Amino acid sequence: MAAKVLIVDDVESNLYVVKKLMASYGLTVDTVTSGSAAIDKIKGGAAYDIVFMDHLMPEMDGVEATKIIRELGVTIPVIALTASDGAGSKEMFLDAGMNDLLTKPVDKALLEKLLADLLPGKLAGAPEAANAAAEPDAGLWQKIEQIKELSIQTGLDRVSGQREVYEKLLKMTMNEFEKCVTTLNNLLTAGDMRNFSIEVHGMKSALANIGAMEISAQARDLENASGGGDAAFCVANLPRFLEALGGLNARLTEAFAQTNQSRGPVEIPPELPSIFEKLKAAFGKNDFAAIDDAMESLAALAPGGALKEEIDKINEAVLMIDYKGAMDVMQKLVK
Repeated sequence: MAAKVLIVDDVESNLYVVKKLMASYGLTVDTVTSGSAAIDKIKGGAAYDIVFMDHLMPEMDGVEATKIIRELGVTIPVIALTASDGAGSKEMFLDAGMNDLLTKPVDKALLEKLLADLLPGKLAGAPEAANAAAEPDAGLWQKIEQIKELSIQTGLDRVSGQREVYEKLLKMTMNEFEKCVTTLNNLLTAGDMRNFSIEVHGMKSALANIGAMEISAQARDLENASGGGDAAFCVANLPRFLEALGGLNARLTEAFAQTNQSRGPVEIPPELPSIFEKLKAAFGKNDFAAIDDAMESLAALAPGGALKEEIDKINEAVLMIDYKGAMDVMQKLVK
């Protein structure tokens, strides 16, 4: 029986990258986007072999969530996912009841060693270096390679060289750009430096995942300033950061536009409406097990093509617990 892990992170692209790495070892992977959702999963009886817990998250951070999990009497390993391994970080995580830390972006060799230590005999083997079966869109990649802000090789290294996975990661990060602009402006206007720091920390990580290292460095500077309460620095430098994000987003949108226009029609199989009904019912009950079952049925229904792209959108929304967004996509498909 495959080992089961829970990944907790509020950034969709981080969840996607780590989930892909975990799944390549034959592990069963659950994801949630908050510490409170992780606690709900565990309280609900979900059994895991390991929990990978992001450190900085809105409302409840990973340290607080881990303390509550330990108070419930749960003794399974909890590994901190963090973008910082500075002095005192490991001690802080250990004091909270965590077992170790894994820095982001995740190093595949360190992850493999950690999994081998904690799950002896339960790994399927080393991940494949690349997805050779996926034929890249030459026109799309020609455009992506011309985007000066991206170090494509850095991004590909994050996902074991799989171009199809990197393409999806780019799309997911584009979705995060739009939310980031509104959220950061609102938080800065409200003078909420704590949550501003958490939000820009997440964007720093998302940008590093796709290889946008110079813009990620701008996010890091904003994170450090807001973490120290330097609102003046953030007011002065946020516009430059958002302008850089907007430019990158525009170039990525242009690169993907031709692909979106040339894809074939979405063919609706007869089983799709009934699966959607099960998924809607599961959303209403917050039944995570039923949601997982329905998503597996959807994945099996569309291994490729235009329908798979729409199901990927539903999956992305479910990862972020954006059930309304998922239902909006479903409604368009079966209207």
